[in-house]
Amino acid sequence: QCLRRAISTSSPDCIGAMLNDAGSVLLEFKSRLQNENRVSSGVDIAGAIHAKLPGASKSADNSTLQTQSKYINQMETCLEYIDKLASELEIDLEKFFSSSQELNCVRIRTCLDEFRSHSKVFKVMLNSKLSEIYKQFLLPKVHAHLENYSTRSFDISTDEFSHHDSSIEIQGLLLSVQEQLSKFDVDMSKRNFELIIDHLVEDICQQLERVILKSHFSQMGGLLFAKEFRAISSYLSSKTSVSIRDKLSRTHLIISLISLESLREVKDYWRPNTGAVSSRLSVAE
Repeated sequence: QCLRRAISTSSPDCIGAMLNDAGSVLLEFKSRLQNENRVSSGVDIAGAIHAKLPGASKSADNSTLQTQSKYINQMETCLEYIDKLASELEIDLEKFFSSSQELNCVRIRTCLDEFRSHSKVFKVMLNSKLSEIYKQFLLPKVHAHLENYSTRSFDISTDEFSHHDSSIEIQGLLLSVQEQLSKFDVDMSKRNFELIIDHLVEDICQQLERVILKSHFSQMGGLLFAKEFRAISSYLSSKTSVSIRDKLSRTHLIISLISLESLREVKDYWRPNTGAVSSRLSVAE
């Protein structure tokens, strides 16, 4: 309301001063949120230590996640409101300033751009906290199950492929992921939850690629790996409304290559300098 009143005065100095003042309020709010997060994190750490004691409640992790989810939801709301307010103010400016006042418009737009730039600060805070939460609550569980892949043999025969039941390995991983994701889904906004899924997809692909580069594959082993990757991909796709195909494409190409019957077929899937497909893998890779 104060900013709109300032615009209605048609005074560049008044409008610029109010925009700068609004920016100062945002910086103060940012500091307040950071301080609240430090205090709550301190309480959560104490709770986590208490949870390690015999007979202590196992709800400490859930309480910590709930607190951190609330924090990043506030970050998201800040981003939305700053962008919305800046867009609305830009429309108001066009109403009050004619083309003959272009110089004043440029001055005010500069102030408005500085105000809008505060959303970048909150976005950095949001992404940093999301990454921290993912690494604390989900990453250890995922890595524990993906480590099993590094100890398995994929140099198998047709007969071994026919009798292998991969559902045991896959179900163990997916059940663990589902258990953890259900905790995120309760308190996180939809957008933040989907960003957590992005972290998860990227990490799973990276870990599987490391396994592939350290392993030996027969064609049947490659087909088995491909089958399990499809199950993982299908599950992850079901957890988000945003397409994750691009994030899976590189790993999918690698698995396609290790499933081939002979090396002669490689050029049917990949050739150097032929666009998007070749850009996913370098010549050395």
